[in-house]
Amino acid sequence: GDLARSAELLKELVAQSPVEPAVHYHLARTLHAQGDTEGAQQHLNQALSSSGAAFPEREAAQRLQQELAR
Repeated sequence: GDLARSAELLKELVAQSPVEPAVHYHLARTLHAQGDTEGAQQHLNQALSSSGAAFPEREAAQRLQQELAR
């Protein structure tokens, strides 16, 4: 798919729903695929710091965060 367009749409979703962890996670994956490690880490931090908000991608987000930390 078109990563640039995906990132653009996900950034719009983040602006509309800044506390939704799943949106931050998917944006992080897209940014990582584009080579933006710093941006990916920022959005993973947002996703994983959400207070008590369970989201299905939490474990995948934690794995990606560990991968980026290497």
